[in-house]
Amino acid sequence: DIDAMAEAMFVELCNHALIDTVRMDSIFSGIKQLSDRALSTFSTTADKVRPQIMEARAAKDYRQLHDLAHRMKGASGYIGGERVNRAALNVQRSAGMVMPVDPEGAEEAVKEFASESERLELASMPRPTSASIDAQVQVLLRCIDELVVEIRENHL
Repeated sequence: DIDAMAEAMFVELCNHALIDTVRMDSIFSGIKQLSDRALSTFSTTADKVRPQIMEARAAKDYRQLHDLAHRMKGASGYIGGERVNRAALNVQRSAGMVMPVDPEGAEEAVKEFASESERLELASMPRPTSASIDAQVQVLLRCIDELVVEIRENHL
């Protein structure tokens, strides 16, 4: 069951901060105006990307899902949004493993950008199923929603 799988995945992410405020303060040197702007930008980005993630999941467009997860991973990392960052990384990796790719280009990219330990980790991971990716996307959307609520209610 996808919902049960998603719930188990979400529980694993709960030991990560919704927002690592210490990290965010470090990124923005404690300048509240800058961190507020970044939080607002994340919130706006999430509002735009969330429906696109849902569409890509429904269409089983794993290339688009990979790209959108990558975008959310970067946006959340910039504000210390650890749960979204981890959830997005999981979706990005899984979608990347099942999306159609140019084999030569993919092999070159892995050689260029992945460390030896990352290559070994990816090689040892089981190929994700459609259901597991759906569960991961469900977790990502939940984490995005939680982070946006946190930002709007407590930071802006």
